[in-house]
Amino acid sequence: MQRDGFFKVDNASVLITIAAFVLLLACLPLALRLDESIDRDRPMYTDLSRMATIQNASLATTGAAVPVELSGGETAEIGEQEFVASEGVSIVVTGVDDDTGYCISVSNEHGASKDDYCS
Repeated sequence: MQRDGFFKVDNASVLITIAAFVLLLACLPLALRLDESIDRDRPMYTDLSRMATIQNASLATTGAAVPVELSGGETAEIGEQEFVASEGVSIVVTGVDDDTGYCISVSNEHGASKDDYCS
């Protein structure tokens, strides 16, 4: 009794599948290292986003940005909101000459930085 059709296995397709699996498995350490690198910079970009949101609210209510210089764990009152810098993150907010905007610079303890995000 011979079986044809769906259960017939070709050796080449099995070898290709195994080779693809091994190749993906070999790339796993690289992907994990890249993910770790991205994750360690995430608090810096989160603080940048939070500060921009708070400064935009300050511009809308008072018409001026609030200059701030904070390091990890320090707190500042901006308008009616409190901002706490994440551990290992430094953030500097400077006003623009015409008092209608601001620029934010952030850096972290790993040497990453984002300079002059301006409104």
